[in-house]
Formats: sequence, C-alpha cells, structure tokens
Amino acid sequence: MGKILVCNSGKMKIKLGDALFDVLAGTKCEFVQEVVAINTREKHFCSLGKFKKHLIGTTDIDNLLDK
Repeated sequence: MGKILVCNSGKMKIKLGDALFDVLAGTKCEFVQEVVAINTREKHFCSLGKFKKHLIGTTDIDNLLDK
C-alpha cells in the first residue's frame, strides 16, 4: 500500500503513490477502534486487531511545491 520512511533525525514520513505525508503522534482516543482487511469480491472482512496508538498524517507541502 505504501512505505514508511524514517529520517536520520527520527522524523517519519509515509509515501503513498506520489504523495508524501508527515507523520506525528495522534491524540488519545477514548473508544475502541480496529483495523480490518476487506475483500469486496468475496464480500467478507477480517479483523487485524485493535490499536491503542494513533498517528496523524499531513500532506508534505514542501514536497508538493517541488513538483
């Protein structure tokens, strides 16, 4: 789907196609959330598990302007 890039500084980015996103720690969430894989052809899904930590991905504007 995409790649996680880790810079020497420890800063992280996610690359999805040609788009590059800065990654920051998200805020604490008070309700349960799950990651699922959905198979639309066979019309079923599989739970991959619950997660406790969140990330925020924001568009890397400098990367967009350089194109």
